[in-house]
Amino acid sequence: MNDKQSILSQVSALQTLRDGLQSDSLAHRSVTQLHTAAKALADLTLAKTSDTKERHATRISAGANQYLSSIERTRSDLSQRYAGHTAQLNERFAEAVNLKPGRWADSVLNSFKAANQTDRLAMLAQIVESGDGPSIAALLDAPSFVHGLERDLLQQHQQSMEAKHTPQVFEMRGKLLSDFETVNVALKQAEAIAQDSLNVTDVKSALEGTQHAREAEQRLADATAA
Repeated sequence: MNDKQSILSQVSALQTLRDGLQSDSLAHRSVTQLHTAAKALADLTLAKTSDTKERHATRISAGANQYLSSIERTRSDLSQRYAGHTAQLNERFAEAVNLKPGRWADSVLNSFKAANQTDRLAMLAQIVESGDGPSIAALLDAPSFVHGLERDLLQQHQQSMEAKHTPQVFEMRGKLLSDFETVNVALKQAEAIAQDSLNVTDVKSALEGTQHAREAEQRLADATAA
């Protein structure tokens, strides 16, 4: 696949990612803007113009770098929005199950420390089933060596509790994560489009030729200065 075909393929892939997002998703507007700009950059890169190669190369270079700057702004903005939405979901779940260590926290830790692994798993299942937020919060708040449970296992049970007792929050979190993963793929596609534009053979050679000419002009000016 040559550079021009690669650009068109990447733009098409970006459109497919956009079309797979719901219109009300966190990422739809941003991925739509990325695709619109990518299509414009591809049209600029592949356009047949009356410009010299050097002029056309300069325009493509400026456009690609403008697009790269836009991609970075989009990445930063979406990361902040994702963090904000995640914090809101965490707060809703925590409030629903009272996710903070309670008066029995020490008793919970001691009970788990004294139990074998089979009994620990059974007690965890009971905590999830009953929606006992204070107990799982006490376990999450303590180091693993205190109660003998790995943090990953506790987080899995916390997710199970969220799915059982706050299913709407759980569903929204899954959609948010899916959208964010799609955004990350879209950002990589967008970066590839910008790089493909810069790597088109004619553009690359023209830019290098222009740079060499400028350097030669400067050396000539330096060497002939009075």
